[in-house]
Amino acid sequence: MLPRLPCRRRSPRALPGGKDWPAGRVPRMGGSSTERRIEGRACMVEARFNGRVIARSRDTVLVEGNHYFPMQAVSQQYLTASRSKSLCPWKGIASYYTVEVDGQRDRNAAWTYRHPFPLARKIKDHVAFWGSVHIEDTD
Repeated sequence: MLPRLPCRRRSPRALPGGKDWPAGRVPRMGGSSTERRIEGRACMVEARFNGRVIARSRDTVLVEGNHYFPMQAVSQQYLTASRSKSLCPWKGIASYYTVEVDGQRDRNAAWTYRHPFPLARKIKDHVAFWGSVHIEDTD
């Protein structure tokens, strides 16, 4: 059995649409959590809101400090499509979701790129979170 070691902690998150990028700098696509291995194990990452796990996966894609969870790893019953959209110059158009658990709601706390630009193809069919949603490495 492998010893229990902490996963590498994530860097501070960028805002959706890259609003805090340094001028003239386009971020690089990060590695997936399957590439962030410790002793041969991928890190398990969870998204929690209002005390409930709303997404859990070992196969997140890390971009600009945000973990993008595969759509099948996200509990869809907690997400409601929002009318909000934003444009990222290298990822494409983001579509947002409101996250709601047990009556507590955070508008536009989740987003996805349904048709990402070629540079961001790794995040197609993935969802990222921010706001009141807490992301944790659980290994």
